[in-house]
Amino acid sequence: MGTDAAPPAQSPGTRDRGPRDREIDEDEAVTVLFFAAAREASGTARTVLPAAGATVAQLLAGLASTHGDQLKRVLPSCSIWVNRSPAPPGYVLRGGDELALMPPVSGAELRYPQSMAEFDLTNALSPDYLVGLDRLSLSGLRAKRDACAELETELSYLRRLAQARIDLILAESERRHLGLADPAPKTWSSCCPDTF
Repeated sequence: MGTDAAPPAQSPGTRDRGPRDREIDEDEAVTVLFFAAAREASGTARTVLPAAGATVAQLLAGLASTHGDQLKRVLPSCSIWVNRSPAPPGYVLRGGDELALMPPVSGAELRYPQSMAEFDLTNALSPDYLVGLDRLSLSGLRAKRDACAELETELSYLRRLAQARIDLILAESERRHLGLADPAPKTWSSCCPDTF
């Protein structure tokens, strides 16, 4: 058997663990985002697959095959979004597409979240979030813990950013109250560009 043989065909959503897996042609790359229970079932928040030309249904079948029974149970309840719009099973994926698997979150309206943190916060605060903890596998418990820790870090950053803005606003208010000279133009934004 020669060494020039083509690798076996894979269904979309399956993972080749070899060297080719690290280099996916940009024209073939489809990013898959796993939210909430889909993330817990798959064990990842994001993956990039060579799935251009496949339909959403084909990609989902490949993901279910790769990630096993836990993801198979979650997929039927998921909303499927491609490029921030709901997508039907027959939608043909293109390179550069972003497919999001979003399980239902009680009390949340059906729309694409502005950020992963927004979706995770809504999910974590849902009354259903802690239901069934006693039945989760150890990896499922770790995934929930890791998701909450990541959310806490993101929220902590936002809290610090908001506090910095409050401090700057209070300093400006105090400056005006004391009748001090105006600061140089753009002082706040030039010293803290990420804050403004």
